[in-house]
Amino acid sequence: MCPHQEIELVEGEFDGKVLTCKAHLWQFDCHNGEGINPSDCRIAQYPVKIEGEEVFVDVEGVEPFKSHS
Repeated sequence: MCPHQEIELVEGEFDGKVLTCKAHLWQFDCHNGEGINPSDCRIAQYPVKIEGEEVFVDVEGVEPFKSHS
């Protein structure tokens, strides 16, 4: 979830390194969750497991970050 206005990032663009929110083009470094644009925010990190072609994300106990608007 984008910390800006809680837009689902699954609908954004991902180039293998940077995730861009579709709504207002906020960008995040997917190696550490830090904001690139703007730089004073971040996204929550979730444990993942890859099995073949499937990616499993464990969301239990992780709270999404919220930021300024």
